[in-house]
Amino acid sequence: MYFDIHTHLSKRKTPFSISSYDVGEISFSTLPVFPFSLGFHPYYLEREPTIDQKKLFVRMATSRSCVAIGECGLDKCVKSDWDLQIAVLRFQHKVSEDLAKPIILHLVRAWSDLFFLHKELRPKQPWIVHGFRKNITLAKQLIDRGIYLSFGVNFSVESLRLAYYSNRLLVESDNSGLPIEQIYLSQSEALNIPIDIYCKRVRLSISELWPSLLSPTFF
Repeated sequence: MYFDIHTHLSKRKTPFSISSYDVGEISFSTLPVFPFSLGFHPYYLEREPTIDQKKLFVRMATSRSCVAIGECGLDKCVKSDWDLQIAVLRFQHKVSEDLAKPIILHLVRAWSDLFFLHKELRPKQPWIVHGFRKNITLAKQLIDRGIYLSFGVNFSVESLRLAYYSNRLLVESDNSGLPIEQIYLSQSEALNIPIDIYCKRVRLSISELWPSLLSPTFF
């Protein structure tokens, strides 16, 4: 099975995919029945969410189909106020911990800030950096902290190899529009690993993060 842990395009139930939504894209009455993640993306932050908006976010995130918080994170290349980004990320971290759901992170030029927050917050729930394409030095720093790395179309072979052998590997299509099977094949060929073995390694990460999703009764 080809697990796609982060996509903005696919609404298919198979191959298995987690559709990513920003808070403004859906309402409580239109929550998906298939697996999805929900978050305040730093790109769209204009002001601190109101108390009512936060309550609604928690209510929607409590849905059984919401399997992760995010994508959310820190981005130094957007116009959103930096202190606001940090405050909203802290809020979503708390929701992640309270609901016992992993958090999917969007990071741009904010790695040292991420390490600082990770040390301060000491999360019990898994953190996942999506769309990882940086070098092996940064990959090792993240993996040493127990953080999962999700790889898409573009990737560093050395970082991919490290994540594979460290059991911190996930795969995503994001907004590429490419079939997830094609992305798996590209990555497995880059590591010279048979596709079925590669899929099993990703499945191992899925079993640690979302064991219920492997159940045939989830849908």
